[in-house]
Amino acid sequence: MARQAAAHTEHLQTSLQNQARQLTDDWNLELDLELRAQAVYLRGEVDVLSGEVRNARQQIVDAAEAVELSHTCHRLWQSCSSLSDSMKLGKECPPLSWFVEQVRSEVSADPVIAAALETIPGAALTDGVQTEVILQQRFPTLRRNCQRVAMVSEDGTSGPWTYTMSYVRSMFVFSRRSSVSLDTVDLTKMETADLLTLGEEKLHEGELEQAVRVLNQLRGQPRVLAQDWLDSARLLLATRQALDVISSQLLLGGSKDGF
Repeated sequence: MARQAAAHTEHLQTSLQNQARQLTDDWNLELDLELRAQAVYLRGEVDVLSGEVRNARQQIVDAAEAVELSHTCHRLWQSCSSLSDSMKLGKECPPLSWFVEQVRSEVSADPVIAAALETIPGAALTDGVQTEVILQQRFPTLRRNCQRVAMVSEDGTSGPWTYTMSYVRSMFVFSRRSSVSLDTVDLTKMETADLLTLGEEKLHEGELEQAVRVLNQLRGQPRVLAQDWLDSARLLLATRQALDVISSQLLLGGSKDGF
């Protein structure tokens, strides 16, 4: 009996040990699976958080760049506005090469600004432009000289008598205010004195482009004498038009794709 009891006890111990090992193995397997699932879940959470951090960091960088670009555009816009004001109201406008180089170095990626910079005449970059004030100051002398040779041909081959008659006639020409719209008159049929009067009116009204349009109809020696003034006025208009485009684009902060 004792021997049977010992064998039975040993059998029970062996069974319990096997069950314990099985339970341990099952529990370890279940724990391993659960830990792996948790690792996958946590890895996904970390990836999501990492993406959010990257997006937040990029938004901060973009915001900082936008603020810097806004400041740059505002500063350049102020320079552009000052140049435009000096062209209209100042007594001189220095060469624009410094301004063009500054804009190109900071916002040249904008296609509108880049195209506008290319339209600025070379003479404006190296020599500057004559302002509207200077053109207004030059006009009385231009007008007087043109009236004195109103009857002289463009090639200057008219005889002494023609020069004398033209000079004498200029002494009896008086200004006549017209205040007319260019759309209501035929400039090609107007006399030299009338063209000069109308051109001067438009110039003092701040309509430089219309003044150029009027004086462009001068004929003979008056046209020859007015050519230098016309060239200076056209240079001013072309430069100012380019600056207007640049100023508008800077005010908008540049195009979305350009910057």
